[in-house]
Amino acid sequence: MKASRSLRQKLTAFAFILGLVAAMNAVCASSVLAQDNRIANGQEVKKFKGIVSKREPDYFMMGDTMGGPQTTVVLTNFTEVKSHKKGVFRGSKTYEIGHILRGLRIEVDGVGNSEGQLVAQNIRFDEQDLRTAQALRSTVDPVEADLRRQLAQQQAEAERLAGQLQETQAVAMAARSEAAAASASSPARAPRSCAGRSTRPPCPPAARAAPTMPTTWRSRPAASATPAPR
Repeated sequence: MKASRSLRQKLTAFAFILGLVAAMNAVCASSVLAQDNRIANGQEVKKFKGIVSKREPDYFMMGDTMGGPQTTVVLTNFTEVKSHKKGVFRGSKTYEIGHILRGLRIEVDGVGNSEGQLVAQNIRFDEQDLRTAQALRSTVDPVEADLRRQLAQQQAEAERLAGQLQETQAVAMAARSEAAAASASSPARAPRSCAGRSTRPPCPPAARAAPTMPTTWRSRPAASATPAPR
């Protein structure tokens, strides 16, 4: 009984943690969607500046600040990624799309599509900002990976506890069903007689016999009124 109660308390705690995490993720997602910056279809955008807040293989999201309105930028095979020019004698350097990292401050030229996204044609950034973003990734990514691993472990533990709780409840229900079936199949017992020891209420006491008079108290025959002859 104590083990079942402790198991139920642990499961409740894990469910609360998972519910809280899911609620926070839902709030963050709805906030980003509510503040989504949409680009008109066919609109040409030049030197759109911002910070990369989310990175995916074929697109990323950027905005003036990490928590401000976000714009979805689509990457294609024709997207050109380069660094800014440094003076007259130092031209720009070409980079791969993989160098676009979260936290990188960039400048984008492109055109809007039918989904309100910005299809990137040219992406420019400063090499110093790239080094900062790389340092940020080396510091933050391991922490995020560890947090995700811990969350996955908590979810697995919650699922294991839920399975144990269901198994315990099933065993308890089966035991109650067997007890009820045994009680229904057992014959009814007749009530015990007064001679039994455990009969309740107690049997009434036997009626007492009337007390008998002592022989000395018995009445003697009355004397005759006529005197006896002499």
